[in-house]
Amino acid sequence: MPMLEKISKYRTELMGISILWIMLFHPGIQCPDSTIIKAIWTIFVSFGGGFGVDIFLMLSGFGLMYSDIKKPNKGNWEGWNINRFKRLLPSYLIIATAYYIIRCDSVGEFFWNLSFLNFVVDGTRDFWYIFAMFFCYLSFPLISECFQKIKPWVFTFVGTVFIIALGFALTYIAPDLYNKIEIFLQRIPCFLIGTYMGYLYANNMGRSSEFAVLMIASTIIGGTIYILPISFTGSMRLWFTLLSLPFLAVMTYLCVAIDSIKCGAPFRYLGKRSLQVYLVHVSFGSMFMKMFDNFGIGLLVYFSSLLIAEIVYRLCKIIK
Repeated sequence: MPMLEKISKYRTELMGISILWIMLFHPGIQCPDSTIIKAIWTIFVSFGGGFGVDIFLMLSGFGLMYSDIKKPNKGNWEGWNINRFKRLLPSYLIIATAYYIIRCDSVGEFFWNLSFLNFVVDGTRDFWYIFAMFFCYLSFPLISECFQKIKPWVFTFVGTVFIIALGFALTYIAPDLYNKIEIFLQRIPCFLIGTYMGYLYANNMGRSSEFAVLMIASTIIGGTIYILPISFTGSMRLWFTLLSLPFLAVMTYLCVAIDSIKCGAPFRYLGKRSLQVYLVHVSFGSMFMKMFDNFGIGLLVYFSSLLIAEIVYRLCKIIK
């Protein structure tokens, strides 16, 4: 089975593994002293967790482009965007409203934060990923149109180079702005690469050498950035971004192994609720954890955010 077909087949499991790694990565859990456990922990938590959001953006681009090619919207982008926003808004509004009611001291601060201005202007990263998804949804119609007029691999390459160049430029021209948005800006290439993969798969080009070239190029560029003496805020983030494609391939084979022993159900469960799990754990999960001096108790409370995510997930199903 070609790699892109595997990615499509295990897309939900990949999201489940990613959100689990993100949850393990965020609270800064100390690794046990055992050499073997430390090695496993470094690979699958410290290292893997850093790729979690990158993988999500890549899978989102993959799904959007595949769906767009297989089920053309015939230019009705307004309706298309409305449908996409309906998938994000209910969960976001439920969780963010409850969170900011508790956290904010005034009505003005509440709406400032709820509208993502706290991220764009202040650099506060409460729900920056949701802002990133809204941006990707709004920019996707342009990407789709460009894929029809420009060779997709050319657009993907040029777009990625442009984002990298823009990041470097902003570090000198507007470093304060860059420091606020680099967590989002440096991950846009993941979405672009994902859309290109979706294009290859939808057009039955999953065996194409183009995908292999894409993986090799991402690895070489990412590795080069890592070994060069480049010192600017977000250089490590850019390294993660460019290496996320080969890491996605590794994750996919992990899903194949999990499926072979019939243990994929927990990851499919998390994958279907990944949006709600992400929203709850970065807000209430983190807030609850800080309330306890005992790290073990705090961590237990932190993971109890999965229960809140389940409630929100079911509530959103009712709303739909």
